Amino acid sequence: MKLTYTNNLPLIRIKVIGRGEREVNSHVDFASSKTVIPTKLAEEMKLVFAGFDLTATGAGVVPMPTYRATVQLLGKSFGFCD
Repeated sequence: MKLTYTNNLPLIRIKVIGRGEREVNSHVDFASSKTVIPTKLAEEMKLVFAGFDLTATGAGVVPMPTYRATVQLLGKSFGFCD
């Protein structure tokens, strides 16, 4: 599989599944323990809000909103769906 790059970061096509599904380009961070999508996308897809999770970022530890969804990439599914 050949990856494309934007701003020196690899991009891959993923599918976000919740209430409906959407394919989007995503930057790849193989060391990440979370998949981050824009809040606007979560709202457009009407994903179920699941609370906040403290997340370490370059700006320090911040509460990040979490949503119930499944992410598919490279033929595998991660997460959960209603």
